[in-house]
Amino acid sequence: MKINAEKPSKEPRKTGALKLIAFGMAMVIILIGLFGYGSFKYLEVPKNRRHVRIILKYLMNKEVPFLRVVNNYVRSKFVTADVFYINIPFRGVKTIQQKRNKIMKRGYVTQSDREYVNGTLTFKGKEYNIKLRLKGDVLDHFNSKQWSYRIKVKKDALLGMKAFSIQSAYHRSFIYEWVFHHVLRKEGLLGLRIGFVNVVINGKNFGIYNYEEHFGKNVIENNHHREGFILAFDEIYIEDEFGPNE
Repeated sequence: MKINAEKPSKEPRKTGALKLIAFGMAMVIILIGLFGYGSFKYLEVPKNRRHVRIILKYLMNKEVPFLRVVNNYVRSKFVTADVFYINIPFRGVKTIQQKRNKIMKRGYVTQSDREYVNGTLTFKGKEYNIKLRLKGDVLDHFNSKQWSYRIKVKKDALLGMKAFSIQSAYHRSFIYEWVFHHVLRKEGLLGLRIGFVNVVINGKNFGIYNYEEHFGKNVIENNHHREGFILAFDEIYIEDEFGPNE
């Protein structure tokens, strides 16, 4: 004989959960009420009101780390990144793609891969004539959808920069490089203009990039120093390290 076993009812379990939720809400309401009543009674005393005013004034005038974190987090939800709209002619796109494919196949970067192509960059409604090329000495700069580029502005300066790089924020340790350069500037040392923008290339959104000023005369002037020498390593030594010379 086949006996159909009855499934245990889930109603008792649901009822228990609802009771627990109701109890928790009641406790929260009671605690809020007690806190409100206690605060009201506390503020009835003039001396206590003076203490509260002093504390609030201190919090408003001082940089309290925890409050700064909370404030910055809330504000970040209402902030939209600036956008670089980059347009590259078809011929330039093909050149960049061919260079990138050769780099990935070869396994290292050479000077011949640093060929500039023409394009335009629109920022806050203003269009700039630029030339750009692939940028980076290791394959990490080219093995994701966010390729790295060196950009030079032909006439005007963009955000005060004549030449700068854009790369994934990963290659600049996300926020840490930004903090580092701001600390340098605050201490009176040379710091680069650096920030974050959304990058759209030929209508395709590539997400948030880090932009970083390239060393040049503008860097010294922007940091209020007299013009002088800027020393750099010859990239031929980088090629020796990561691959043979061409």
